[in-house]
Amino acid sequence: EKRDFRKLNGEYYNLWQMSMLESEWS
Repeated sequence: EKRDFRKLNGEYYNLWQMSMLESEWS
């Protein structure tokens, strides 16, 4: 699972961060 997490730190991290921001702003 940690390997996938590190992979998220790449390009997916941006998508995750944007999703969190949208959730807070909504």
